[in-house]
Amino acid sequence: MIPFRYIGHFDPKDVIERRVRPAAPKPARPLPQDLFDRLLGGFPAEVAGLVEYWETGLVVSFLSGPGEFHPFERALIEEAGCVVLSMRLEVIYPPAVASVGLDGESWVEDDYLSGPQAFEELWCGVLWRRLVPEYFTSPAMTRQGQLLVAAFTLAWEVRNAGANWDDKPELFAACEAFVSRHLIDGTFDVRVGEFVRGAFADLHRWMDRESKDYQRVHESIGRMETLAYHWCRLHPEPISPEAVIWEEAEPGAAADRPQ
Repeated sequence: MIPFRYIGHFDPKDVIERRVRPAAPKPARPLPQDLFDRLLGGFPAEVAGLVEYWETGLVVSFLSGPGEFHPFERALIEEAGCVVLSMRLEVIYPPAVASVGLDGESWVEDDYLSGPQAFEELWCGVLWRRLVPEYFTSPAMTRQGQLLVAAFTLAWEVRNAGANWDDKPELFAACEAFVSRHLIDGTFDVRVGEFVRGAFADLHRWMDRESKDYQRVHESIGRMETLAYHWCRLHPEPISPEAVIWEEAEPGAAADRPQ
């Protein structure tokens, strides 16, 4: 998997554009391309091959590894005042936003059936950083982390328009079984179990081209992913990981460059 970041003028409380499918980063205002070009001109030519300027006015960067900022990314932050998002649309800079805590949050099952709100998505980002190695560089050390990776792998494949679905059936089947087993284990009430089964039914109908309702599958699988975070919060003590096929091959194998 190739790690990447989104860099631009984002409102940290409203970073996702939901009016398009797949969902995408939502700049509050565009980063001027002439500013991007001017800053890029001060770096070696090979840097240009690892950044992309999108017509929506944001930058996609493939320059940095976990916990790092390339000097060009730093220039965008310091000179242009940009915010940095992870590939999962989590705020990773500025740190005051990236380190949002958990105190005072209220979680109700009904919230999960109607989808996460912006602050809940920031909370999910905090939990992700606690449980999953950045960029999937190593296996998750707990069952909770494995659950988040499995749920993310399925949600990312929906965002990626099913590009890998037919090529990696064992991977996605294993992720689905893992997620279903945990979300329907009695932690939640029966309504949640019915919702999860329905979400996966929507997923298969869309992937099998029996349905063209992308919005429905995008929203239902997104809510399923949020339920995985809720499951982790309700199981705070670390649980030993299992042997899973997505860690036997390549962690994060379903993810790829943004389309």
